[in-house]
Amino acid sequence: MITLGISEEHDAGVALVENGKIIFAANEERFNRKKGSGGFPVQALAKAIDYLHLSGQSNEVKNIAIATLNHVHQGAPDSFDPKEKVKYNFFTSVIRFMAKLKMGKWLLNHPSFAILIKHTVKLLQSGRKNRLRKHFGNLTNIDLSSIELIFFDHHHCHAYGAYYTSGYDSCLALTFDAQGDGICSRAFRVENGVFRELKFQPFFSSVGYYYVVITVVLGFKGGQEGKVTGLSARGDHQQTYQILKERLSYNSKLLKFNNNGLFYLDEIDYLKQQLKDYSREDVAAGIQYLLEEYISQYISDIIDHYDIPRTNVCLAGGIFANVLLNQKLSQIKKVDKLFIHPHMGDGGLATGAAFLLASKVTGSLASYRLDSVYLGTYYSDEEIKAELEAQNVSYTQPDEPEKMVGQLLAEGNIICLYDGRMEYGPRSLGNRSIVCRAKDESINDSLNIKLGRSEFMPFAPSILEEHANEYFDIQQQNQACEFMTMVVNCTPLCKENAPAIVHVDGTARPHIVRKSINPRYHRIIREFYQLGGVPLVLNTSFNMHDEPIVECPQTAVNSFIRSKIDYLLIGPYLVSQPESIKDKHLTTTG
Repeated sequence: MITLGISEEHDAGVALVENGKIIFAANEERFNRKKGSGGFPVQALAKAIDYLHLSGQSNEVKNIAIATLNHVHQGAPDSFDPKEKVKYNFFTSVIRFMAKLKMGKWLLNHPSFAILIKHTVKLLQSGRKNRLRKHFGNLTNIDLSSIELIFFDHHHCHAYGAYYTSGYDSCLALTFDAQGDGICSRAFRVENGVFRELKFQPFFSSVGYYYVVITVVLGFKGGQEGKVTGLSARGDHQQTYQILKERLSYNSKLLKFNNNGLFYLDEIDYLKQQLKDYSREDVAAGIQYLLEEYISQYISDIIDHYDIPRTNVCLAGGIFANVLLNQKLSQIKKVDKLFIHPHMGDGGLATGAAFLLASKVTGSLASYRLDSVYLGTYYSDEEIKAELEAQNVSYTQPDEPEKMVGQLLAEGNIICLYDGRMEYGPRSLGNRSIVCRAKDESINDSLNIKLGRSEFMPFAPSILEEHANEYFDIQQQNQACEFMTMVVNCTPLCKENAPAIVHVDGTARPHIVRKSINPRYHRIIREFYQLGGVPLVLNTSFNMHDEPIVECPQTAVNSFIRSKIDYLLIGPYLVSQPESIKDKHLTTTG
């Protein structure tokens, strides 16, 4: 049985779950090239249907799950149809007005009011199911006559996606983001697939929402919260923390967050004035410190309040893209192992919806350990070759491309890698990556210039599994480090041999490369290690600044040429920049 999950939210996407495991997952942004694209995932759905056709399973979809009950959300109003945009603007205006009144603020912070808003908005979505059926009818040959579209709560989707890919039988499942369906967080105790909700938080008091506010205050766009995280390590939180704490508080005894400020645009205007005399670094450090303090305390309080023994924890929701926060959470006294769903933000909602419906239909779905996120589209060597020739790009086909790339890396070259199935989630893990050696710190400036990125954003390492503990203090958080969802402390050996991937606070965000999961990428790093003596490479996503990660061969070739990076290994073919003088390394035909 195959369950199809769909999300129209920010970073809309599609997922296919078969017999309790993800078999395909991709997001619309990769295909329409609009980062974080919302709305119905037309092209992603078409690719999912293509995958089913190629695997001979085109008639196996028995259930369709839709993530999020209310398609009125903050963050991507450009994705709405006109009626939904009117609703979005109306509710935003009402909330902004209420937030200026003492009684209104009290209501917005009250959990019951969040539920009222959720159900009120739901009543105004009567035409959504018909619209979705029309989309499906136009785009697929799936027989909908016997299939019902089932809608699921936003945070339930986050939680189910995290639990069913964690491999844990029992755990604490926690979600947290800016908002979804009137809520910013839900906490569940899960025992063998049975979810028992412990606590939820209304959207108005969201720490995630407040992080977005500060992101905009600092001059970044919503969706660029990672830039604030990267900037925070360079500042002094004591300069701004108290100002922020007065606006957003946390009551440990009541397990309750409280927004004492205004809503979004009004709060942005207020904080721009309050923080105008402080550096961007200090403001970023202040909100990062507040986030880490509040969420760490909240999880500790939940564990204590509900008498939960030492436990595994699984997480999903946008704030858990914050790798510094995740490190702090892994250090909580009663937390054993910590799993962050690899597509922790709204981009993972389709997967969670599919798991949620599959679990209800089967009644006996088991959690499994997600070992690989290579779950997206794939292009054959013939398709890649056709694209290279269509663009009149010269290439060679080395007998041992992994060995050659290892040699090129050892000589100081930067290489774009494009191979196999596209990664699911925001991290590039070797199949859509740009790699180089990490010995020279100046490579960061060179890469940032080529890719048009911010100079303060750290780059991450990919390291051979067998050497990971020599370079990083991973302890038992291997699963998080397989998907680049947590920073860990670097060892002295790492700081000496790979300073380019060590952030200013002495941490790095490693990707442990297992031979059984990605044998080609593992061999490239091993070949480099044999020549250079360092078992890791610097790894960053294969995309230009503010663009989605590359998906198809055409976009890969175009991005490679624009970046002026030295080489591209695409499938079995090796391409060098036209002006490069390094063609002497290319040894076979093309």
